[in-house]
Amino acid sequence: AGKLGAVIFRFPPWFSPRPAAWEELAALTVRLPGLRAAVELTNPRWYDGDACEQTLSVLEGLGLCFVCRDRPGPGSPVVAATADIALVRLPGRAVPGGPGDAGAGRSWEVAHAYRYSDAELAEWAPAIRDLASGTSQVHVIMDNCWRAYAVDNAATLLSLLAG
Repeated sequence: AGKLGAVIFRFPPWFSPRPAAWEELAALTVRLPGLRAAVELTNPRWYDGDACEQTLSVLEGLGLCFVCRDRPGPGSPVVAATADIALVRLPGRAVPGGPGDAGAGRSWEVAHAYRYSDAELAEWAPAIRDLASGTSQVHVIMDNCWRAYAVDNAATLLSLLAG
C-alpha cells in the first residue's frame, strides 16, 4: 500500500567496519528488493575520525538510510541523511548501571523507562529541521515506550518543531 517507510536493521556493537561487514551492508538491498532499508550502526568505530565520512558515503552509494540515534554520554550523535528519507531514533538516554540500563538482569520495561526533558528534545529540533530540508521525509522513532513517555515526548517534539 506504499505505507512502509523503511525496514530498520539495528546492528550490534560487535558489528564493526571490516570487509565482511561492508559485504553484509551491500547485501541488504538485494535481500529486500523494492523495499527501503535503513541501518543503525552501534559500534563507534564506524564514526571514528575519517571512518565517519567513509561510512556515510558508502551507505549513500548503496542507497541505505542511515539511522541517526540519540545516545547517552559525551560526544554528539552523528546526524546525516544518506537516502531520500531520514530516520532518527530516540531510545532514551539510559547510562550503563543507571536507571534505564537493561543489563545485569534488569527488565525490558526499565530499559525503555526514560522520559526526555523538554531541553533534551529541543537539542534535536534543529537537527530534525536540517534533515527535513534535505530529504523528502523525516521519520522520528520514539523508542522510550514505557507508559506514555513516547507519546508525551512526541507531542512535545512536534510543538518544538512547529515553534
